[in-house]
Amino acid sequence: MNSTTFAKLLQNSWRGCQRRYNSGLIGYPNYRPLPPPPPGPLYPIHPNWLLYVSAGLLYGLHVLNKDDETRKMLEEEGKFMNIKLALDAVLPLVAETEKAASSGYAIVDSARNEVKSNTNSVMDGISGFKNKVLEGVLNQMKAIVK
Repeated sequence: MNSTTFAKLLQNSWRGCQRRYNSGLIGYPNYRPLPPPPPGPLYPIHPNWLLYVSAGLLYGLHVLNKDDETRKMLEEEGKFMNIKLALDAVLPLVAETEKAASSGYAIVDSARNEVKSNTNSVMDGISGFKNKVLEGVLNQMKAIVK
């Protein structure tokens, strides 16, 4: 290794050391810069997420309402936060909401079944009428051909 390569190697290593401890301010090579400012306010939640969050919350409360073991385990784990009081206030509302939604669905389903049966009877009547018309047309064509 000759002296020029040794000098270049020494210069490069010295520059790397300078870059590492240099703050960018002239005359203050060991001055540490200030920490970055705190972040600004959080971005608002997109409205589409409200659907997913509410669905997950309702499903979790539904599971707690139906499964007594899970509810007791949660009440035991959350004694320090008084979870039992919150669950006793919320779970009856969830049960009533589920009952209202299921009865509403049952009403809509019965109306759909009624419309479906009426539509099927109308379609049967139309197909019977169509068959009678085609039979009459075919009989007239047979009479003309004879």
